[in-house]
Amino acid sequence: MKKAKVLFMTLAILLLIFTYFTLVSNPIAADTLPEDIPEDVFQEMEERLLEEVRDSSRLEVFYNYYFEKLAGYQADPPLIQFGYTMFERPGDFQAIPELTVGPDYVIGPGDVIKISVYGAHSFEEYLEVDRGGEVSIPEIGSVSLWGLEFGEAREVLTNLIENYYSGISVSVTMDELRSISVYVMGEVKRPGIKTMSSLSTVIHGLLEAEGPSKGGSLRDIRVIREDEVIAEMDLYDFLLEGRRKEDIRLNTGDTIFVPGVSDTFAIGGEVRNNAIFESEEEIRLSELIKMAGGFTSMASTDNIMVERVERGQDRSLKEISFEVSLEEFSGSEADIYLENGDSVYVDSILAHRTPERSNYFTISGNVRHPGNYSFAPGTTIKEAVEKAGDILPETLMERAEIYRYISEETRETIEVDLEKALAGEEEHNIEIEEWDYINIYAEYDIYPEKLVEAAGEINEPGVFELTPGKTLRDLIFAAREPTEEAYLNRAEIFRQRDDKLREVIAVDLEKVLAGEKDIELKSGDILQVYANDWVFPEQVVEVEGAVQEPGSFELYQNMKLSDLLFATGGLEREAHRERIEIYRPNYGLDKTSEVIQVDFSELDYSLFEEAIYQTPVKDREELTESEREKLAELEARDIALQEGDRVFVRTHIDDREERIVRITGEVELPGEYAITRGETLNSLLDRAGGLTSLAFPFGAVLTREEIQEAQTRELEDYINYQQRIIEEEKAELMVLPLTREERERRKTALDHQEEALKLMEASMPEGRIIFDLEQALAEENSPHNLILAAEDEIHIPARPQVVILVGE
Repeated sequence: MKKAKVLFMTLAILLLIFTYFTLVSNPIAADTLPEDIPEDVFQEMEERLLEEVRDSSRLEVFYNYYFEKLAGYQADPPLIQFGYTMFERPGDFQAIPELTVGPDYVIGPGDVIKISVYGAHSFEEYLEVDRGGEVSIPEIGSVSLWGLEFGEAREVLTNLIENYYSGISVSVTMDELRSISVYVMGEVKRPGIKTMSSLSTVIHGLLEAEGPSKGGSLRDIRVIREDEVIAEMDLYDFLLEGRRKEDIRLNTGDTIFVPGVSDTFAIGGEVRNNAIFESEEEIRLSELIKMAGGFTSMASTDNIMVERVERGQDRSLKEISFEVSLEEFSGSEADIYLENGDSVYVDSILAHRTPERSNYFTISGNVRHPGNYSFAPGTTIKEAVEKAGDILPETLMERAEIYRYISEETRETIEVDLEKALAGEEEHNIEIEEWDYINIYAEYDIYPEKLVEAAGEINEPGVFELTPGKTLRDLIFAAREPTEEAYLNRAEIFRQRDDKLREVIAVDLEKVLAGEKDIELKSGDILQVYANDWVFPEQVVEVEGAVQEPGSFELYQNMKLSDLLFATGGLEREAHRERIEIYRPNYGLDKTSEVIQVDFSELDYSLFEEAIYQTPVKDREELTESEREKLAELEARDIALQEGDRVFVRTHIDDREERIVRITGEVELPGEYAITRGETLNSLLDRAGGLTSLAFPFGAVLTREEIQEAQTRELEDYINYQQRIIEEEKAELMVLPLTREERERRKTALDHQEEALKLMEASMPEGRIIFDLEQALAEENSPHNLILAAEDEIHIPARPQVVILVGE
């Protein structure tokens, strides 16, 4: 059936262009067209048709031509296909910023989940879902999340971590969202594979492809998943009513398919939206008028023309008229079914006022029964409105208008205060004249649509219609309630005032949600719901030094030094408890920063541990008097922390690092030794049992890493210096007045020097320190009794037993 319709449309276009060019070249009547088309005219027609097909505007050309011929109506701007302009500026329809992921978001590979843990254990992890759909939690293990909704995944992770650790609170949020790839095929401007956010919907996929072409349908957009059509979207639902029921969220591998355009109908004249509309099913005339937004106040319902092409050959013209409202006309016998390609023109009430058409007036707009009514002299505005069944709700009472016939070219506009006219005030309740056209406005015709908005920490933020009596609780319900992260003690309503300064109204959402308090909304109100983190920025304290896990920690109410140390896992054994320092910046106070020192040195370590970890092994009543006094002293020193505090726990100098030296050769106990700060060679040899009887003290060698590094640097500097000198002397040989033999002799000498430098560069310094071991052992205060350093190596060789002779 559709193929036949497409063929019909093509033939109609060919006929149209043929008629147009023939009339241009031969201005004779259409019924006397020549039987043979000249070759040059036919070629020009063909080129024009191909051009129109290429730019996908053939329907617009077709309908605009017939409107001009039908009613002398030349649309300015010309009629266009409805809905396609939505895709001309795709930046206006970008995806909503991913501030909050709803609980129904499905987890998949590539998503990154942020886990924040506070309390007895504090850490923060960013977990990426791998290709297998799992995340790996340090110390806990892997857990599969693929296919779970975010709300389910959050519950799984929270329970898993809380069961593993005690005394903690867990926050699970989405950090980064994966990208998905979908196919956009069919009648679109840029078909292909599109990569986009995993929050993207069908509309976003169409925007990536720059929308359907004008040869593509807006009413039958299909989403195909695993070879099955899972959704069929009608964009008219969104464009005409704002509904996005089938605008589903996409998955990787989905296909968005746009088939060819369905039946089309054009409507122009006195309707609110002159355009070309599409429909997959049969539609009546009234339905097309409703698609176009209904009649304007100037529409003549007794002069509606329907132009139809009969079977691709002849044109027919139908004239429709009715005096009832559009609602009453809908579905009546006169409400004809339209056919593909029909053009509908709604004439103006002002276009046909002639003396022959007398004895009536017209009333339109926001009344129960708009239409034409018989005129009687002396009829007033109030009586005219009563004839039309009285006004409807939301009528604009400040102003109605009478368009009074003067001549075919001239109309007079008379302004009426409708409220005073209906009250019977003579000054305003004026008499009407025949052919008067009375227009009663609705408030929504004049004033912008009444809207309110919900923003911030709410599950489905957006813009909502303001209906009479709508309250803040109604808006929160429509926006699907606040999120879990919402701060409920205060939200704000931003309200526009007449002086153009916004008024801010603070509201307690807890009371609103409990039904204790509510506020009636006004047009333009914006509800802003804040997040807890926005209202109460995280306050932190820091700890550095000899603790198990230094870093930044959340500051909570009444947090003390012991609480912070507990969060770090406790002090390290080498911690210097005599002086734990707290640096306090005193933000905003009229005094300098301070350093607070805490001394735990006189307290028993076991009691200190019990207080810090808050798990005493026995009740306080069982402590001795001395223990209770020490614990009370500890608690007195356990000061409360403030935001910005930095705690420093240092170690004794001897405990900062372990110093190891190695001694080999002729000592009683060779091997590695840990030395104390300031320990000497004499002391170490004593700990090693002294020298053996075979030791050769004169040959003792001590090497030190830092000496080796210094010697290496010095050697490199010396080699570089000598190399520069050699290069300068080689350069001078070329200009000095020398004999050939002298020049060769000097060059050879310089080459030998270079070879010597290369040998020197290849030799690695040992870092050897020259000393006399016998003096070191004989005198403790001898300068040869060296103070040892970490990584020193000492070798005591055995006494040599042979003599080497070299030479003659």
